[in-house]
Amino acid sequence: MQDKDGKVGALVDTEWLNEHLSDSSIKIIDARPTPLYLAGHIKNAVNSSYGPSEYMSHGADISRGGGVEVFSDPRKGLPYQDLPAQSLIEVFSKKLGIRRDDHVIIYTDGADALASRLFYTLDSMGHKKLSILDGGLEQWQADGYETSDERTHVNPVDYGAAEMNQGCCADTEWVLSHMADANVKLVAGLAYYSLFFSFQA
Repeated sequence: MQDKDGKVGALVDTEWLNEHLSDSSIKIIDARPTPLYLAGHIKNAVNSSYGPSEYMSHGADISRGGGVEVFSDPRKGLPYQDLPAQSLIEVFSKKLGIRRDDHVIIYTDGADALASRLFYTLDSMGHKKLSILDGGLEQWQADGYETSDERTHVNPVDYGAAEMNQGCCADTEWVLSHMADANVKLVAGLAYYSLFFSFQA
């Protein structure tokens, strides 16, 4: 979806993506588990799952450097609370063939948070051109577009040092200092997980 100046926003629809499938500057990331990717994905998409049980398939690692390191920091105690290390994001980008000026399109089936989490991760490293496919693969197929079961060949590229976007994250100190600020809204986005962990305690 574009604004009046032709700038593409954080959401693109299936028609837009279909029209730009062959653009060399477009990198499509399928963020679903690898078995689902193998069963059918958008043409030219590369797979980036989030754990060994997901990206090992038929004896082949086709996550191309994905795994939990692009979802959260595997060295921290609390899951999904910390961004991965800058060096891990750079390795991930290289193995997926992402260049700094590429427009990255991310999708899942359309009913989970993996696409938005990966969007957040790449945004945190300062990548400027990012979009999520509105409705995901489910909408893509509902609109009559074809899928492929061929693995996409990737030529690794040197992304270079990530320029971390410091404004995208708030630490505990910042939150505590802004609790009384009427212009700051705190949203509890992990209610399900909080409930789960409270039962485990």
